[in-house]
Amino acid sequence: MACIARCPVEDHPIDGLVAMLSVGSMETHTWLIFAGLALGAGCTGLVTENSGELADPSTVSSGGADGSAGEPRFSASAAIAGVWDPRFTIAGFTGPDGHAPTVYDFARDIDGSIVATGEFRYVGRTRVEPLLRLRDGVWQPARSHWELTPPGSGFSAVAIAPDGKLALATHDDFGPRAGQIWLDDGTGLRVIGSFDGLVRRLRWYRGQLWAAGWDQMHQGASRIQGLAVWNGTAWTAPVGGAPTGFAFELVEEAGELLVGGDFTSVGGVPASGVAAWTGTAWHPMGFSRGATVYALGRGPDGQLYAGGALGDLGGGAGGIARWTGETWALVGGGVVNHAIPGVVTALTAHQGSLYAAGCFETAGGPDGSPRAVVSRDVVRFDGEWHALDDGSRGTVAPWIEPMACGDEGPSSVWDVSKQAMVSTGRQLLLGGSFAGIAGVESQAIIANNGAGWLAQGDSRGVGIGGSLDRLGVATLTGQLWAAGQFSHAAGMATRAHVVRFTGDGWVPIPDAIARDASCLAFAVAPAGEVALGCTTFSTPGNAVGQVFRVQGDRLVQVGGDLPPVQAVTYDPWGRLWVAGGGGTGFVARLDGEAFTLIESRFDAPVSQLDIAGSNDVIAAGAFSMVAGLPAAHVARWNGATWRPLGSGVPGAVTALAHSGGIVYISSVNDGSGALLLGAFDGVTWHELATPGAGLTPQPVFNFNAIQPIVGGVIAVGTAQLDNGSGRGALVYRGGRFTSLGGGVHAIGLSGLAVARDAIWVGGLVAEVGSKDRASSSVGVARYVLAR
Repeated sequence: MACIARCPVEDHPIDGLVAMLSVGSMETHTWLIFAGLALGAGCTGLVTENSGELADPSTVSSGGADGSAGEPRFSASAAIAGVWDPRFTIAGFTGPDGHAPTVYDFARDIDGSIVATGEFRYVGRTRVEPLLRLRDGVWQPARSHWELTPPGSGFSAVAIAPDGKLALATHDDFGPRAGQIWLDDGTGLRVIGSFDGLVRRLRWYRGQLWAAGWDQMHQGASRIQGLAVWNGTAWTAPVGGAPTGFAFELVEEAGELLVGGDFTSVGGVPASGVAAWTGTAWHPMGFSRGATVYALGRGPDGQLYAGGALGDLGGGAGGIARWTGETWALVGGGVVNHAIPGVVTALTAHQGSLYAAGCFETAGGPDGSPRAVVSRDVVRFDGEWHALDDGSRGTVAPWIEPMACGDEGPSSVWDVSKQAMVSTGRQLLLGGSFAGIAGVESQAIIANNGAGWLAQGDSRGVGIGGSLDRLGVATLTGQLWAAGQFSHAAGMATRAHVVRFTGDGWVPIPDAIARDASCLAFAVAPAGEVALGCTTFSTPGNAVGQVFRVQGDRLVQVGGDLPPVQAVTYDPWGRLWVAGGGGTGFVARLDGEAFTLIESRFDAPVSQLDIAGSNDVIAAGAFSMVAGLPAAHVARWNGATWRPLGSGVPGAVTALAHSGGIVYISSVNDGSGALLLGAFDGVTWHELATPGAGLTPQPVFNFNAIQPIVGGVIAVGTAQLDNGSGRGALVYRGGRFTSLGGGVHAIGLSGLAVARDAIWVGGLVAEVGSKDRASSSVGVARYVLAR
């Protein structure tokens, strides 16, 4: 390879570098880096072996080998007393980790205000119940008192009667689905029904409450499928009988109740997908062949439109149709999702146009058609199609967004990212599980004023749209730097991979790194130099490692190309070290402007480095051999030879650190077992995570970053305390594990940095704190130490 001073190292296809789940395009949707398998960036420091017992961390110094403060000196007891910084929020409606916060439905109250419901928990810093009211441009709680406790999964449907009666359908986002119908008729909320499945729409019609969904409503020992009516005392099937299938849409138009769904008959009347109930009889308005209708609405032109998974209505397009009085006809060439018909899940008339949202790439036909426009998932129609999001400005978030299209089966509509729309008169509101639209960050809810998209809720926070997966502090200056997969920092759109915290915001560092690059290696030198290691793909199957340093206001490549890079770190003297590999592993050092190859004879990649000087190197990763010698996942180099640390460790190593004579690791099971938090005393490896310590190892647990401090260790990853009192970020002190500030709620954590006054935690962060005192913190969290 170019610029390697010793023997060349062959390129290898990237193999096992990181486990990623792409839920949609990186340009527009969330990339989820599963921290349970993510590869850490390593730590600096000096390791010396000894032959004694495992040392008490409280006796270990956290200073650097050269006598400087390699790590901030504060005790583990200080980490117990602190408070989470509340500023790291984002716009929109947010919630706990896992399933993306979602707005499922809107309703207009009798005073004209708009009510939104779904699965969410916060507006900015404020904790809320999942029913909010928009009044005078401000979202506020819709109720001051709850007689029933709202479920954690929120509500999937809401309806408000002309006399003010409120109905809600509870939501269930996991496992066998089930829920309840709640009613407040002026005497407080009470349960009036239970169902198996999910309810998508509730509507009041002539004093009765109708419920439609992928469900079976309970009435005594019987079950009513797909469409049920509450008459004030009991649930019944609609006149003539329930649909042969399921209903998903209910709209009152001109005194009739229109029902859309996936059925072939309703009320005993044959009708494919659409039927009208006049109050006395059913009239079919069905499609000529099978269709699943999710949306019905009257356009500004007075015509009735239907949206859904309608199949191919002509030219490979579908999604939206107009009722001619006798049949349904494709509208304006329809919508297309790549090479198949698109799906429309919501339709709304607003300011003289018809708006459609769902799952599609183009409107007006397939891409390249004369009338086609690229408009991802949301579009405006006034006789011609007008794009509202061309897909060029993406938004990501640290939640799981299922990214279904609605044509995968009867329950898939709840997993489409665009769920509901409503016009306020002045603005159009769009709700769903999305992170934003057209480059505007606003989780779950956003508005369009005709000129563009507007974030909703509180947009003053300094949270991250995505995740800061690697963190580092320049110990001499206290400056925090971070790297990760993100589209926004403090609400500002950016394509950067590295940001610097200013104290009240973020400064992105521009770069020309390819968008599909995997940049997992990150380090900050004590004096403030910053390095980022990436693996790029110049051609399919050709993985190339590159290392960049911050120079002025941008990232600049140094040292030439390498095999895939998985770790970078600085030694206390400011020299940059690099490790990684594809089929095999390597360790190198940057000397001047070229990399000096230290070792290339690892039989698998090196993902962790801990280095104090050129003659004191610890390497760890997936390897079992180095230079022909057995070394189970961890080895030490003394400047001339490699040797294992004791008998090595089971499992591929995901985190490595040391303090004094103790080396700490965490590993994942690759078939040989694992250590959740292993400590090496110079002779033997010990598992610190035990039932007696309050943390029992589980197959899904591991740590991705470890930081020794005076009197203990901080570790972040996926582990949860045995008593359920905290997870994600844990402190080991005095032989026991406790959570840092009640824990960090995240799909996975991989970033950890200790500053003079705070502990930073990064990853797919959504909440921080104990269950009863949790607060929003998105993409990163900062634990401010008590003074």
